[in-house]
Formats: sequence, structure tokens, C-alpha cells
Amino acid sequence: MVHFTSLVLMVASLQAAAQTPVRIPDPIVHRELVEMTAAFRNIRHIEIETTYQASDRRYLAINSMHLYYDRPNRLNLEVVQPSFESPEPNLSKIVCDGKEIFAYQKSRGVYTREKASRDPNQFQMFSASLEMAAMTGLEPFYGLEQTCKSTTLKDGPFLDGVTTNVITFDMSTDKVLGSITLYVGKKDHFLRKLEYESRPIPSVEPQETKSEFLTEPPPPSTPDQKPISFSYDNRIVTDKSFDKAIFEWKAPPGSFQYQEYPSFFNPNLRADKGKSKKTKNGTLPNGMPAMRIFTIEELMKRAKNY
Repeated sequence: MVHFTSLVLMVASLQAAAQTPVRIPDPIVHRELVEMTAAFRNIRHIEIETTYQASDRRYLAINSMHLYYDRPNRLNLEVVQPSFESPEPNLSKIVCDGKEIFAYQKSRGVYTREKASRDPNQFQMFSASLEMAAMTGLEPFYGLEQTCKSTTLKDGPFLDGVTTNVITFDMSTDKVLGSITLYVGKKDHFLRKLEYESRPIPSVEPQETKSEFLTEPPPPSTPDQKPISFSYDNRIVTDKSFDKAIFEWKAPPGSFQYQEYPSFFNPNLRADKGKSKKTKNGTLPNGMPAMRIFTIEELMKRAKNY
């Protein structure tokens, strides 16, 4: 399973790859980023429908995402990810009605369930985008400002019904020409589009002295890495409230709550014959340890190893 934070991690890896010293942010660009972060962090309710594109499907961690959020702690997040093992895409869903959080993975047919708090920061583990990272109390643009080579700000196109500003971060290195471009609403400061481009700088082969005794052609040089492009577009709605039914959990047909079932064939299990209740060491009468329901955090940690 690809993590929900794949996009944020991708941007973080770009920051690390820049290999540039810490720079002082441009004050005008910095103000734009602060206003964008504040817009997402202070919004009362928002719907974001996101579609993703990439030049190579290997770099496409998410196909689409649909988010409903009602501050402080009601959420409905649906993420569709490509599957390299099945023709059907992978579907993950997070639903919080303000009292409980449910996390569902269609590929495994399981979901987790646990109590929710009123703190929106509890959703940080599900931050699949820069927008959601900002909404849940993270600072998604700090690293970009500190490590990029330069930034530019200019007027942008009309997107999602609004005029935009275009902020570009130069993420180039001595081997790669790279950039991250944000299209931000001029009035509402919401992110409407993100583009990432990376193009390798062609390597220069050393010139060899020609010899009249050369009888074999030189070995071919290693081909340069292909250019990479990645982008996503947002459709954003903020001027309407949501029906409470959007945030109600309904278990999909055939799904079940994720639990760990111990094996009857474990030779290390101790048979406590004659007892009808769970013993102090947590084993059942037949020697099986008590069944345990997993939390969302544990499920996501396990998913990293799949």
C-alpha cells in the first residue's frame, strides 16, 4: 500500500535532493504562502476534489482524491490509488463523524475503528496533500522556502473559476533542472493546481584522443534519465455546508473490522485446561491469546511493510 502521505514525502525528498544551503525566503512569496496556509487552516468547511497526472505511471501514487471537511473534527476522505497487481484501483477511505474515526482499505476488505478527539491535528497521519497538511496544523511550505534555489511570483491563468497567482520554486541541482509550481487563488488563497517538473542535465562525455590504431568503436554512453512531470488539479467548494450523512460511517458490504486472529497451531501457546475465563497472562482457555483490535496507527505501520 502507498502511504496517504506519499505526496508530502515526495515534496520532502525534493527538498533534500536540492542540496542547497538554507536561504532567506523572499518576503512577498513568503506572505503568499502564509496566507495560503492560513486559508486552509481557518476554513470552516471545504470540499476538495483532486485529480492527478504524471508522465510515467510509476510516479503516480494517487489517481484521485475527494475530501469533505467540517471543522473541527468531521471528515470524509476517499483516495483512489493505482494498483500494479490488479486491474482494479486501490480504494482507501477515512470517515470521522466527530466521535469515531473509521479507516477502510478496500484491497484488504478491512477497516479500523477508534475514538476521535476534537483536535484536527489527529488527521495529520492522513495528510495526502499539501492542502490537508496545512488544514491539520503542519507547515508544508517551510522546507521548500528554505532549500530552493530561488522563487518567482507572477500573474497566472483562470482556474476553477478564479484568477490565480503563480509561485515557482527552482529546485535544480548540478544534475537536474527541477521546479515546483503552485497556482493560488488571488482572493481566496486556495491552491488550485500543483506542477512538478524534473529534467536531467545532459552529461558531457570526455573527449578522447583519436588514434589510427583504434579498431573497435568506443562503448556507448549510459542514456540520461528521462524527464519527469507530475501535477494535480483541485476543484474547491467552500460556500455551502454539508449534510451530516456525509460523515456517517457505513461499512462496505463484505468488510470487517481489522483484528488479529492467533493460530491454533502455534506450538508456544499454553493450554490452560479447565478454565472458563481469560487468564492473567492474556490467554484463553484453549491457550490462545486474546484477540486484539488494531488501531489506525498500527494498521498504517503494518502497511509500510507490504
